[in-house]
Amino acid sequence: MEDAEEGQPFLSGKQTTPDVIRNVGSPKRRLLDWAWVISTLIFASLSVFLYVQCLRIEAYERGFSTDLDALKSQIQLHQVQFSGGLELNETGKLHRIVDPERPQYVGPPTPEIDAAWDDLMLALDLDLPVTESADVTWTMKGQDSSKYRVSLDLYHSLHCLNAIRRALDSDYYEPGVQHPYFFRLHIGMHPF
Repeated sequence: MEDAEEGQPFLSGKQTTPDVIRNVGSPKRRLLDWAWVISTLIFASLSVFLYVQCLRIEAYERGFSTDLDALKSQIQLHQVQFSGGLELNETGKLHRIVDPERPQYVGPPTPEIDAAWDDLMLALDLDLPVTESADVTWTMKGQDSSKYRVSLDLYHSLHCLNAIRRALDSDYYEPGVQHPYFFRLHIGMHPF
């Protein structure tokens, strides 16, 4: 390649352009243009479709189709950070991390742990008037036959977890009773 002389333009006046660019009206170029336009429209349509689908996905923030209609206005999202992970101590033994600023839900039974569970389980059982429970498919009637006793699945699961926790220390919670019926139901043992 020759060096450009001083005062001469860097590019010569003769420039060749690729055939595709020069032949803007060629069938090959028009086909490429349409392919690009169609693929862009498909991508845009797919993006809109997926965005709309994301809005329909059930989540705690938007509610679930299984939420009881009568309770939807009462349900609020409340985030709680639980503590109590495990770590190895200096001797290589696992121990539980305890944050004294947060409620404790596990450990040897104490009135404080029981109070934390009681606070957590405030909304375990709800009594809905029959008129507000058209979407209830299975439950039991409460003491008052004009109401249904219902429990949100989250609270029922926590109730069972608490029963298992209490079954581990049944001597503390039910002193003198061997394998109380209530605990047997929750740990899978036959109650007979």
